[in-house]
Formats: sequence, structure tokens, C-alpha cells
Amino acid sequence: MNLLEQTKFILKNYSLSINKLRGQNFLISDKILKDIIDISDLKKTDNVLEVGPGLGTLTNAILEKNVNLISVELDENFIPILEKIKSVSENFNFIKFDILKLNLKKELNLDFLKKYKIISNIPYNITSRFLRIFLESDFAPQKMILMIQKEVAQRIVNYDKKWSKLSVMCNFYSEPKIEFYVSRNDFYPSPEVDSAIISFSNISKDRYGVDRKKFFQIVNIGFSSKRRTLLNNLKSGLNLDKKNIESAILNCELDLNIRAEKLNLDNWIKLCSILIK
Repeated sequence: MNLLEQTKFILKNYSLSINKLRGQNFLISDKILKDIIDISDLKKTDNVLEVGPGLGTLTNAILEKNVNLISVELDENFIPILEKIKSVSENFNFIKFDILKLNLKKELNLDFLKKYKIISNIPYNITSRFLRIFLESDFAPQKMILMIQKEVAQRIVNYDKKWSKLSVMCNFYSEPKIEFYVSRNDFYPSPEVDSAIISFSNISKDRYGVDRKKFFQIVNIGFSSKRRTLLNNLKSGLNLDKKNIESAILNCELDLNIRAEKLNLDNWIKLCSILIK
């Protein structure tokens, strides 16, 4: 029985209907599933957190590596499937909760949180909030391997050479890399977009030694209006003299008419360091 047949069987066996509003599209490619596991580089007894396990396709593949797996699922309809998996796997547990509201320290073992990976096909509509929560967390994962929308993955790694608040954040806290793309035809039912597997490694809040709160305050102001220049955005949002802002931009060897999307991470680090001082 191939993965598509298994998916249809599980849906029928548990009398489940597909909720399109929640973006429920299930992976049906054995090759993609294998590739996800391969790049995850799982070792026996590794700690893994999975978000949105759904029918348990990725869940079961992860468990084959004899890791300690905890899945977080919000949809009540999938709980019987997870209970079935738990009944046959002593290394598996799950939490019925909204991942965006989950108190990691309260709900998960501290030994687990000391070193763990996230491997997930997360709901695409929570991508930005999910990344912000886990990249900024005091209990950030060692590494994340996520399936997200192709265009969002490309934005994170600056595929089109245009930076955004999301790409600045992701590159500030980690080293994101698109591992491979996933066609919409690899899902049942087929979504309207293609996907990408993206990894986030070397995750740390102290990679650059700058005041993070002030750094992102300046970045957010810099991106506050796409139609305006960086200088005009900073002038409107910061309590600084225009000449000081101009001087900071010029000290970074940037044009005074440059827009925020043209600054790379190194530019932002240098600019913010000057402005903060």
C-alpha cells in the first residue's frame, strides 16, 4: 500500500473529512518523506518536537529512528490516531494544544528542552508567528526542519535579493537554508501552492552581541513603509536628529535614498550599532 492509499484508508477508517480552512493537505510522497528524515540526521534517543502531526505519516517515520518524540496537535479529530501510535510506541507522547500558546517550560521536560530538534509540516498560516516564538525562545531548538510555503521559504533566504522583516529575523537568529522543494502534487488533496523544506541551524539569541530589543525596534521602523526610503522611515520613527541618521547611513557606505529591503543583515547590524550608540 503506497502513501496515498494509506492516507485514504486512514481518513476512511477514522471517518475524517478534510478541513480546507485549516490547510489540511497530507504528504503522499514516500521519496519526500525519506528525504525529510535523511536531512534531519536523527540519532537514537534524540529529542524531537513535531507540530501538527495530523494522520501521523511523518510521526511514524520519525519514530522509526528510535528517538524521543513529542507531537503537539490542536485538532481533536486526529487525537484517536495519535493515541493509537502511542499505544505501540513507548518513545512517543503527544499534547493536545495550540503550539502558539504552549508554555514549553510548563508542558515539556527540561531535560528534553536542553537539546531537541523540531521536525514539522506546520500550518502555513502560522509560519511567521511560529518562527518568531521558537527562534526567540529561551528554549530554542538545536535545529528546525520545516515544510513551509515555497514563496515564504524563498523570502526567508532572500531568493529575490529583497530583504524583509521576516528574513532579517530568521538570519539574525539562525542560518536558514532551503534543502529542497516539494511539488503541490505530492499532497492529497493538492494545495494551490508548492512547498519547500527549509532548515534552521546554529540557532542562538546572542550571535551578534547587539541589544536585540533596540535592534528589532530599528528594523521594524526601517520597514514601516515600503514606499519610503530608509532615511525617511527612520526619521519619522526615531527620536534622533536627521543629520545623525544621515551620518549613520553614510558610515555604513549606503546611499541616502536606499530602501530597507536593500540592506543585508550585516548592514542592519552595523547601522543599528551606530544608531543605538
